[in-house]
Amino acid sequence: MLVADLTTSRAGDRTPTAQGQAALIHLATQRALQKQKAKGESETAETQRPNSKLFPHPLTDSSAFFSRFSSERYNEVPNISPDTLMISSNDFRPGVSIELDGAVWRVVEFLHVKPGKGSAFVRTKLKNVQTGNVMERTFRAGESLPQANLEKNTMQHTYKEGDDFVFMEMETYDEARLNAKQIGDRVKYLKEGMEVNVVRWGEQVMEVELPNSVVLEVTQTDPGVKGDTATGGTKPAIVETGAQIMVPLFITIGERIKVDTRNDSYLGREQ
Repeated sequence: MLVADLTTSRAGDRTPTAQGQAALIHLATQRALQKQKAKGESETAETQRPNSKLFPHPLTDSSAFFSRFSSERYNEVPNISPDTLMISSNDFRPGVSIELDGAVWRVVEFLHVKPGKGSAFVRTKLKNVQTGNVMERTFRAGESLPQANLEKNTMQHTYKEGDDFVFMEMETYDEARLNAKQIGDRVKYLKEGMEVNVVRWGEQVMEVELPNSVVLEVTQTDPGVKGDTATGGTKPAIVETGAQIMVPLFITIGERIKVDTRNDSYLGREQ
């Protein structure tokens, strides 16, 4: 039914009839409901639409998508720069140095374990390069960790001042100072004029690497006895740095001997 048919036409009077008024009210109500429904659908679609900042479209906004993905990857390990060299726990070997809990740790022992149930893991014994403390730590198989970037400089031990051993780089005359605890057990073989490798982590001096063998003079030992060469026995001897070494019975005071600094063993006479 047309709206025009619901009105009177006397002398141009367009007043709606009772039936026309009811139809107009119904029509207005229907239009209002349609508008309300359309508005609700629009708000729902806007609410469900993904936030473009959090979920960029991988095709239309690939740079933002991959940039966020990359940053999340590096944020898996706190405070790690994208330039940091990473190492897998599967590649652990004795001597490998890693950064852990704000310090440098060196792998002493490792064991790959694959249980009957559950995920594989790597059990390790780690030594703190600076303090010498040892701890055991377990990592997931394939877990990535930052590898410590250590730099070595050849320096000469020039003198001792108080509890500090002073080392100098002979070309630049730069100095480094370490105490006996920082140098470790092999400090007993250190003497003035010896060249060593000073290991740094950034600006921080971590340790000193002595040569694997050194030649030292025997300053104290029991007198040798004729025929001791054939017996194969040993006796204690004190060398010029104060270290005690087990030497053959025929070694006498004043002789120069070669010593392995890694295991304190006698290697032979030095002519």
